Amino acid sequence: KERAELYLHISRAMIIGLDRKGSISLINPRGCEILGYKEAEIMGRSWFDTVIPEAERSAVHTVFREVISGESEPLTYYENEILDKNGDVHYIAWNNTVQKNSDGEIIGTLSSGQDITERRLAEEKARCHQQELAHVMRLSAVGEMATELAHELNQPLNAVTSYCEAALAALERPSSSSAAVGVDEIMRRAIAQASRASDVIRHLRTFLKNGDTPKEPLDVDQLVRNATRFFGLDIQRQDLSIELCLDGKGSKILASGVQIEQVLINLLI
Repeated sequence: KERAELYLHISRAMIIGLDRKGSISLINPRGCEILGYKEAEIMGRSWFDTVIPEAERSAVHTVFREVISGESEPLTYYENEILDKNGDVHYIAWNNTVQKNSDGEIIGTLSSGQDITERRLAEEKARCHQQELAHVMRLSAVGEMATELAHELNQPLNAVTSYCEAALAALERPSSSSAAVGVDEIMRRAIAQASRASDVIRHLRTFLKNGDTPKEPLDVDQLVRNATRFFGLDIQRQDLSIELCLDGKGSKILASGVQIEQVLINLLI
């Protein structure tokens, strides 16, 4: 017993024991240090109500009840957030087991936790830096494609102007019922060209957006088409051509469209 108490005292991991109700039945000095409580303050209190963030409390408690009832095995390793006495967040990497009595009945859990807050913050900082770098690279790529983008926008916008002028002229000189039909068709074409210009802008805004780019099922062939759509003029000027060998046959991949497109555009440039 003395040896076990010595180990608990000098361990740099926090040791937490919970009874069947989820109340704290054991905590070592390192646990008190991380949580900011004195042992007498926290012993007997609900672990979940005391240190688990409210948004995660219900889910974590459900897993605990399943372990205590024997419905599921304890997660031998997992990471989660806990709150100290001041409400500050700590990221803890846990190793877990169950405590049993002499009859083999589960009477609680025993967990050893390492505070990995600094590591997690460093990883998040690195992720944000990588995200910013990717954004700068996309800005640079768009800068190199400025002429192409202007061309992609000017074509439909010029067409819209021409169609509107034609429709106005037809309305100013209505000569027959067929003129009304002509105006109707002209306006439909103008709308189609305006939608084309809108698609270009929408696509550009998505590509330039800074922030997380979630993964989603994406059509392989469409990704390639998206990446090559802004290279027509520049390719022609340099007497080059792009040959697309699209054989995806509707196949999809789980990926970030912006990131994949960025890779393809960088290769094309």
